[in-house]
Amino acid sequence: MKKAIILFCILFTSCSTYEKVPANMESISEKYKIEGSKNDLFVKANNWMVEIFKDSKSVIQFSDKEAGVVTGRYLFKDFGNKYVLGERVDFGQIYAIIKLQVKDGATKITIDAEDFTEIHSEANKDYRYTKEKANQEIKSIMNKYKEYLKTEDNSF
Repeated sequence: MKKAIILFCILFTSCSTYEKVPANMESISEKYKIEGSKNDLFVKANNWMVEIFKDSKSVIQFSDKEAGVVTGRYLFKDFGNKYVLGERVDFGQIYAIIKLQVKDGATKITIDAEDFTEIHSEANKDYRYTKEKANQEIKSIMNKYKEYLKTEDNSF
């Protein structure tokens, strides 16, 4: 009985002491001049999306080679779920829309953290997710895209 009470207290403090706070986040865009045809840059953009979308919840939603556009829904943060007293509790996810546009010699990446919600937690640092953390991740993603564009595919 004592173990059950201790387990309940641990689960209660780790699961229930978080707060969801809606936050305004503007979409962030970067433009890069890069050598290559629209066709070559489109292929790179599409391949890059496939490589960063490692979670099955991240998906390419639209891809148009002629327009030079690849758009996907990217999972920023999955807070997971736990079973509490036999009930599955889903702590939610945070998504962003990543839009890549290409043309001859240039590309643009836009990341829009749709309906962003900050997660505040006093008890569990793993559940904290703020606009600052999201902005850091957005900048990191943009830098990865920029670096990926510089690589050459010599595998064939």
